[in-house]
Amino acid sequence: MDLELTGKTAVVTGASRGIGLAIAQALTDEGALVVGGARTITPELEKATVAAVSADLATPGGVTTLMDAALTELGGIDILINSVGSLDADRIDLGGFLDITDDLWPVPGWL
Repeated sequence: MDLELTGKTAVVTGASRGIGLAIAQALTDEGALVVGGARTITPELEKATVAAVSADLATPGGVTTLMDAALTELGGIDILINSVGSLDADRIDLGGFLDITDDLWPVPGWL
């Protein structure tokens, strides 16, 4: 299958295993340049990406670390796949995803 991703740049979170790793591998197979972010860097993640970045995305600093590394490595981002995240539904009364504040997303300890 040709998804016309050759030369596109992508960031995939939760990329060390499972769905995140499978997405990173699929994007790479389609010709995309992928930066994979995860708390733990696995050999599979290193093989599937142009850069594997260790970052705890449950913290604002982790998000900054990943995005800074991706922009440095890729020069820009065409695709963002967020394959990690959680939310405590009991703490929110929101109209939609964009209403979630940093203190609500993600819930520490869930990842």
